[in-house]
Amino acid sequence: MESGLEGVGIPDRSFTMSTRSNQPHHLLGGDMDFGLESPPPPPSLMTRCSPFLSFLRSFLGFLLSHIGLITLVVGYCMAGAVIFEKLEAENEKEVKRRMIDEREQVTEDLWAITR
Repeated sequence: MESGLEGVGIPDRSFTMSTRSNQPHHLLGGDMDFGLESPPPPPSLMTRCSPFLSFLRSFLGFLLSHIGLITLVVGYCMAGAVIFEKLEAENEKEVKRRMIDEREQVTEDLWAITR
């Protein structure tokens, strides 16, 4: 890489970053292989899992996006509403029956008072 200072006797001190770490090459000793990288998976495993991993990555990316989170919250609310209705349906019917009975009793009592 040329910095334009070579002619004045100042060496170029620019460096590139290693793809294996965030350390500069001159601190790692160049492209030395430390044996820390795992070998690549067998090609048969990569071809079988690649579509699933690609789908999983895109699905998680969608879920973690704003649209995905909003959809998740709306779905959660709707599921909660349906479950609440199912759980409370019998109690709600009982409360309405008692209200009707109370209303009829009050009507009968008022009718008896007015006679």
